[in-house]
Amino acid sequence: MVATVDEFGGIYATGQGSASIIATTKVGRKVASCAVYVNPVPVTRVTLDKQALYLVNGDKATLAATVLPANATNKTVNWTTSDARVVTVSATGAVDAVGWGNATITATTADGGFTAYCLVTVSKISVTGITLKPTTFASFPGESTTLEATIYPDNATFKGVTWTSSDTKVATVTDKGVVTIVGEEGGATAIIRATSEDNPAVFAECTVEVLPETAEEKLARLFHGISSKTWTWNESVGANCYGMGDAFATTATWWNPAIPGTTERFGATMTFSPTGMTLVKKRTDGSEVSGTFKFDPAGKNPNWRVSVAKLTTTGVTILGGSDYNNVATYQLEVTRLTATDLVLCKLMEAEGFNPNVEGWGTACLWVFKAK
Repeated sequence: MVATVDEFGGIYATGQGSASIIATTKVGRKVASCAVYVNPVPVTRVTLDKQALYLVNGDKATLAATVLPANATNKTVNWTTSDARVVTVSATGAVDAVGWGNATITATTADGGFTAYCLVTVSKISVTGITLKPTTFASFPGESTTLEATIYPDNATFKGVTWTSSDTKVATVTDKGVVTIVGEEGGATAIIRATSEDNPAVFAECTVEVLPETAEEKLARLFHGISSKTWTWNESVGANCYGMGDAFATTATWWNPAIPGTTERFGATMTFSPTGMTLVKKRTDGSEVSGTFKFDPAGKNPNWRVSVAKLTTTGVTILGGSDYNNVATYQLEVTRLTATDLVLCKLMEAEGFNPNVEGWGTACLWVFKAK
């Protein structure tokens, strides 16, 4: 509607555009008309109810725009932000603080392009404290635990944590806070620290200790527990998880024979069970061979300081259980034993050879990892 007219001929502009006002006599129906043109009322200015906002990350606010003159025809306002990483603004002027820093909110009229500005300053909520749970962890080599970091305050802007170990030869830690004891020496300690990425002056610590144990205790813990222990080839050392090498090595380094029967290669397993002291070898073709085993710390080679025990199997060999002469091997030295690693060896030197005295020696090695 552009205009209205009353009974006395009073004309009122109600919109914009053109219209005709028509007068008709009651007697004789004579007609006269008047053309009416209503021009739009242009916008001359826009203002905001706030010229500055001071927020913290996560806050919300609303800006109101006033378009002048009050009777302006088109009062549409478009809202924009100079940095959406700091604040966002909706089509109705609702402001959300999503980051931290400075940004400008601009209101622009659709008619005439007039602008008004509000400077928004968003402060980050700094980390003021960290706690760790647990604060101490004592266990045996190969054991792990996950530390739980709690950041204060709860609404801190940046909750990232950097994890470090004071001695990675004793304990390591992942970027998820998983701590693993890797040291073998009982009583050794390391400090695991969680440091705020937002505020490096804020950190918390957990003391990690390696529990001492004898070879007998280690074997009892790792193999004679309440559940069985399954091992596979340690593929991380490549094809050389079985073959010849230095008597003090933990992997075959220079000669790698084909394991008799490819069904005992990668994918096969062997399981030691404390119930009946049984050993079950499962080949990749699904066939199984079983027998018994014995771990004897006292029976280790007295001339070989890296040996921790003697392993004897009966009725079944370990995976790939023959030396480079293709001789079935039922007695081996255990030279590395953790919750995750197992290295078995057979000295290939003449009987009585003492590598501790005579230097480098040759051994056939089998390298496994816990499944």
